[in-house]
Amino acid sequence: MLKHNRVKFVWIVLSGNKRISVINHLKQILFFISICFLNIQAQDSTSVKLGFVSDTQQPIWIEKIRLDENNNKVATDAIFESLIEKENISNLFHLGDMTAFGMFAGEWEWMDIHLSNLKKAKIPIYPALGNHDYFLFKNYALAQFRKRFPELKETWYVVRIENLAVIILNSNYSRLSDDEIEKQKKWYVNK
Repeated sequence: MLKHNRVKFVWIVLSGNKRISVINHLKQILFFISICFLNIQAQDSTSVKLGFVSDTQQPIWIEKIRLDENNNKVATDAIFESLIEKENISNLFHLGDMTAFGMFAGEWEWMDIHLSNLKKAKIPIYPALGNHDYFLFKNYALAQFRKRFPELKETWYVVRIENLAVIILNSNYSRLSDDEIEKQKKWYVNK
């Protein structure tokens, strides 16, 4: 846990598999470091506590065959429980891969439980789409995503909390059309 002025950051790295993707963790760490170096101070005496998670998806069938048994579900349940009950975060950012195959409603059922618990605790969640959230077919996957997050008109947006702004961008360029890539780029330049 890191304190910076009156904003507290909660950083929990989930690695249910014994083999960890170094690239994914480096991206998460760089994102986290970029936020930590901002000069953030709450406008009043309240404390803002942000949580960041990613890669909470269950292993796909091929991973279950190829990799050793893991405890993704148990670890993810523990992380969400801790964020809600022990860390008392005020906002949660999910950095992608909420599901293994985003197009299937059944893949969202387990995440829906966590989303419901966050809603009951009045903790807003701000998601970024990961590559697994797009699997297998983009339009079906986006339909499932938008059922859970209908307020998001685009897959890139900004969240303002006190005097902190967190920009969520969609880096799934293979899933974005040229028009979407250009639209996101123009949006970012104008922010």
